[in-house]
Amino acid sequence: MPSQTRNSLPLQVRVVSHLQGSGQAAARTTSVAMRISQSLALARLARASAVALTVITSTYFLLSSFTFSCVNVVRNANVLWIRTLIQNYAWLYWVVFLLNAVTLTPAFRHRRHRWCVEGLLVALASIGMLTRVYRLNDLPLDSRNIAWSVVLTLPLLCFGIHDIAVFNNASLCTRRPLEKTLPLRSAFICGAIVGAWYFVIAFLRYQDLPVHRASVLAVLAATVLLHACTFAFLAGLLASVQGVMDKSQASVRSRLTVSLIMLWICASLMLRKLVTPALSFNNAWADVWALAYPISFVVMLAGWHVRRAALSGEAVADSVETVVSEAFPATRLWTAIAGGLALLSTFAFPYVIERVDWNFLFQRLGAIVVWILLLTVAWRTLSQPRATKQKTWKTLACTAIAAACCLGLAQTSRTWGSDGWKSISESSSAYWGMDPSFQVAQLIFRPTVRDDDTTGLFAYIRQHTMIADPMGPAKLGLVRSLSPSTEVKPNIYIIVVDCMRRDYLSVYNPRVQFTPHIASFAAESVVFQNAYTNYSGTALSEPAIWAGMMLPSKNYPEPFAPMNALEQLTTADGYQRLLLRDSILNALLQKLPGDLALGRINVRRENHIGLDFRDEVPEMLEQTGAANPRPLFVYAQPQNLHPITLHEIAESGEKVESDTYKGFNTRYADELRKVDEAFGQFIAGLKGKGQYDNSIVVLTADHGDWLGEYGRWGHGQSLLPRVMRVPLLIHLPPRLAEKTYENTNQTVFVTDIAPSLLYLLGHRDLRKGEFYGRPLFTE
Repeated sequence: MPSQTRNSLPLQVRVVSHLQGSGQAAARTTSVAMRISQSLALARLARASAVALTVITSTYFLLSSFTFSCVNVVRNANVLWIRTLIQNYAWLYWVVFLLNAVTLTPAFRHRRHRWCVEGLLVALASIGMLTRVYRLNDLPLDSRNIAWSVVLTLPLLCFGIHDIAVFNNASLCTRRPLEKTLPLRSAFICGAIVGAWYFVIAFLRYQDLPVHRASVLAVLAATVLLHACTFAFLAGLLASVQGVMDKSQASVRSRLTVSLIMLWICASLMLRKLVTPALSFNNAWADVWALAYPISFVVMLAGWHVRRAALSGEAVADSVETVVSEAFPATRLWTAIAGGLALLSTFAFPYVIERVDWNFLFQRLGAIVVWILLLTVAWRTLSQPRATKQKTWKTLACTAIAAACCLGLAQTSRTWGSDGWKSISESSSAYWGMDPSFQVAQLIFRPTVRDDDTTGLFAYIRQHTMIADPMGPAKLGLVRSLSPSTEVKPNIYIIVVDCMRRDYLSVYNPRVQFTPHIASFAAESVVFQNAYTNYSGTALSEPAIWAGMMLPSKNYPEPFAPMNALEQLTTADGYQRLLLRDSILNALLQKLPGDLALGRINVRRENHIGLDFRDEVPEMLEQTGAANPRPLFVYAQPQNLHPITLHEIAESGEKVESDTYKGFNTRYADELRKVDEAFGQFIAGLKGKGQYDNSIVVLTADHGDWLGEYGRWGHGQSLLPRVMRVPLLIHLPPRLAEKTYENTNQTVFVTDIAPSLLYLLGHRDLRKGEFYGRPLFTE
């Protein structure tokens, strides 16, 4: 009966009832969608993901702006995060796009905002489908990528403008938060705790911490006082600005604007002092980039605070402390998580990334994050209501005193050295490498690195290392005139083991027991006791080996052929070349007909594209003595010992017996043992084919490496002995060894290899000068 009654109702009533039900369902759906789009948790997640993706993508473009970082990072197949990013960028982009698209839907309620959001969404979708941002592997080396790294931040700017336009209203500016300030003594104590905490971690982790009691106490006092004064300076500066704003009775909008400007300035200074020097990007354009890059992030942060205040009914943040503190949930649980995460990351973060290239930069940036988290915790737990009659001049005076102390403490090593406290000065310099927070605190109060430096450092470098304005190849090569040699041409093998340290070879260190084959080779060869690299990184050292001279500042002079001594030698004397084609040599060497590529296979590690010397040896022996009328020239640069390789092996879980290498870095020593075994097979192969006495064999390294001493890992950021001293062993055929003389105790460089080969093959018209290499052998 109910169904009959329902069917018997008039048609108009049934239609109206259906429309009302549909309208209610649509309203409920709209309400749910609106609640989702206005969810602060979703907006926080969406904006955080957008920031993370923007930082990664813009960093990729920034690295692609400079030859060094493009060749050695972006195009280096062993930099795993680049490979992972390229492989997963598409879905990452669309996930971030969809999350933020949902947060933009409130604009569709406003006719004047709707078309702007529609245009933004269409533009971002087009970027995802059509432009180079989607296809990162197509990105060329181009200095204009510096500008693109800033342009890529503009979506964040648009998100911020959207939130300000949609959620801003007059009532927001009438809500005044409780005026609070962090007392300078609380900030001072917080900084002292941070300095002491980092010192304890360094003391626990590094056995090379200075053991002299006076040195330890002096270093501890310096780092604790520097951190305490730095935190007090920051707190005093912020309190002074708030005092000025109080006296001028500034509006909430003005206070927020001033706070955001201060954050922008701080971010620009950190980028300019920490990031651009790591890229050797220190000119006026570096200043412009450091100023322009953070703007979009700051505007997005402003929009987030307007959105948060409008949806939560709270007051808009009106100080730097609240702008930073309220970027994540202001609950006791989140505050505790932030404090625990900061303290834990001081140990965990360096441990995870310390063996990765450029770890020094990442550790310093990690220290900045720790500072922000701990200052946020201190603000939430220790801040007090601001006194209505607080005297701003007292705060300014305390801030100035703290700044003066920081400026003095930033030069502790130099100050102690000039005052005759040599042991403390050396201890402070050693500790500097162990504590990234100490590094940041000192760098903040030191002059910014600039190419037009007036302190005398750059003038000295220009005078003594030939560094001047970027330039093309040298017009004068190593040899004045080069014609085919009439001498009998031996095979030439140059083996440059990347990152090989001399103190890990038994020929230089009797404690070493894991390089017997290299020791046997040394007994039949010339061993130079004082050999150095000219540069602390492969990007300059490897080209310098080929050029046989020091290089101008441009990475790299193009075309490189006019100053490439080894390429000229092999071409003039008709050598068959078997060459490693790594990312650097690919950019430098001409691809000549008949060249053979070394490193074609990698049978042991599927995920590792680097060159394993155990794979290179069979290729080298295969070409040795082959049916080829031309002599053989081989250049190999195995990467078994490179930090990237060692890190990758450790991640794979490969086990090493630590007892075998007591007193040495276990992973490094084990890989060097493998290189030694492969080298022994190579020498045995040459002897078995009867080619050993007809070969020049050079064994050396492009540079050394830090293996945790004084907290330092890797290379490229210091000019200290563990990086600059290298092994150099050269075997000559008996017919050449009989008629040559060498001084094995003289100071020699890897740039002397090329002129030595030229001399031995009869090319004697070599240029002389402090920038050119010189023959290590003479008649």
